[in-house]
Amino acid sequence: MKRGMKWFVTAGVIVFSMVIAMLIFMPSFLSYQKTVDSDNIIIESWISAREIEQAITGNLVKNDSHFYLTGFDYPDKIPLSESEMGRNHNVRRYDRGIALWTNGSLEIKIPESVNLNLTDSMQLDLKFSGTEVDGFGPHFNVIVNGECLGGGFAGDQPKSYHFLFIAKNQNVKSIFIRYNNDFWTKRGDRNLFVSAISINGNEIELKSDIVRKCIDLSLETTGFHSQAEEMADYIHQLGVPKNRTTIVAFEPVEHNQTLASAKSFRDHVNVNDLHSVNIITSGLHSRRTWFTYQKILPSNVEVGVHFFPNDARDKDNLSAKINRFFYLISESFSYLANWIILHLQPINK
Repeated sequence: MKRGMKWFVTAGVIVFSMVIAMLIFMPSFLSYQKTVDSDNIIIESWISAREIEQAITGNLVKNDSHFYLTGFDYPDKIPLSESEMGRNHNVRRYDRGIALWTNGSLEIKIPESVNLNLTDSMQLDLKFSGTEVDGFGPHFNVIVNGECLGGGFAGDQPKSYHFLFIAKNQNVKSIFIRYNNDFWTKRGDRNLFVSAISINGNEIELKSDIVRKCIDLSLETTGFHSQAEEMADYIHQLGVPKNRTTIVAFEPVEHNQTLASAKSFRDHVNVNDLHSVNIITSGLHSRRTWFTYQKILPSNVEVGVHFFPNDARDKDNLSAKINRFFYLISESFSYLANWIILHLQPINK
């Protein structure tokens, strides 16, 4: 065998061995659990609604627990040129109505045939149903002109809901129905169905040129100024009082949102009065989350971290395994990058 070929084979063996070692050892290293005795709980708002539900009802929660929701700011509106790719004009109606199979928003266009007198108010009458999983039905919010009018949990049987928009002589620019707690497991599939919509008594025909799905995240489509604010509203719907939640929002960053989240928490919360905190996050991300907060927060603050097992229905199929492999690689390098950054850069505590 030629010398160049030997080097090539040796390099291939080394790379292959590193990949195998990563597959064997990195998942258990990155999936770090360490809970501490604390009344303070940080929830990273990008985790799934199911994980948030488990956090609220889990053993970590005490009667006086305080929740800090961290998440990035939403823009007021996504320019149409940027958002058009995220809008599906081919919304289909099923027997139970228009279906939202995954998280997103339904944009309702007001037909020209509907005459609105908005000197006073506008009434929206909507009929929802859904499929419940693990004790919770699909959660929806109704948004007009970026204002969240309210929401609820849909049940198995269709039910009418009524919302009033105080117009104050302003034109209706947008109407959205937001679905934000999708969950898919072997025990069931949580979905939301919209079977009827009427505006000031005028029934709207549910067809694709009137209703379309949108996956944009903005004030216009969600009714909230940030990811943290939207998830705070969700845990309020789950029964957590508003005086036990604090919103910690930060400007979106392209890389390392965990670091941005930790710095924002340090800067907006009186950490001098904080002695301990537990962070709720996801499995492979937990080591990086714990390490980052431990470095950013004062040394007298004891930091714990907790995650919940992934019981999604598709976690064992080939596509999910491939995605998990690439996520493992990404999280491994991200942890290494964070380790270097936080050891080289001076931390202003």
